[in-house]
Amino acid sequence: MQPSNLKVGLVEDDPVMGGSIVQRLELEGYSVAWWQNGRDMINAAPASLNNLDLIVCDIRLPGVSGEEIFKELVTAAQAPPFVFVTGFGEIDQAVRLMRLGAADYLTKPFEFEDFLARIRRIADGARQGEPSNDDPLGLSPEMRDVETLLKRYAKLDLPVLITGESGVGKEVAAKHLHLLQCGAKAPFMAVNCAAIPAELLESEIFGHERGAFSGITDMPNAPLAVRCFSMRLATCPCRFKPRSCD
Repeated sequence: MQPSNLKVGLVEDDPVMGGSIVQRLELEGYSVAWWQNGRDMINAAPASLNNLDLIVCDIRLPGVSGEEIFKELVTAAQAPPFVFVTGFGEIDQAVRLMRLGAADYLTKPFEFEDFLARIRRIADGARQGEPSNDDPLGLSPEMRDVETLLKRYAKLDLPVLITGESGVGKEVAAKHLHLLQCGAKAPFMAVNCAAIPAELLESEIFGHERGAFSGITDMPNAPLAVRCFSMRLATCPCRFKPRSCD
């Protein structure tokens, strides 16, 4: 992707911070549309969303917060990925926004090189094409909302944690997300982590080298080269859980 082709929407009320971001993005060859309050952005959204590859949005804005903007626009199928920036980072807020489908969350001040790398990666993923799947996840309004959220995640190269009670359809949602991202060209495997002995689980999923532990004298075991959905992750040993989300 050529940088000059990237169109970024910016919602930032601070004239100094906003001007700095606009200046740097334009130096990189990007086209930037800048709104200094949330209401102006929402009013412009119907006509502008289709022309943007990505939106960089502050959270604390006069009148309408960045989170309110996101909630109002996130249901639109053509809504571009959102990257939030804020000087008041809160873990609960970050988790809430990421669960709603935000692409990334940064706290000010941030390194511009890191910021640029993130938006390039996110825009590249979004420009690979709108995910499509002829088989809908469900027909009820609630399932349509879940499907819209999965479509947003399908544009991003990020691990996804699906939670819920037994029988609500976590594996169905995981398969749907896999189809949106990869279609039928890549295999999908559901792994019941509770059915694999704890001492073998990490080796089976992530692989091992010859001699890694006692009794391993055959050829190295490579990591699974498939999209893997791990069921009953809560039953896994603590050392396994961080790696499963990488």
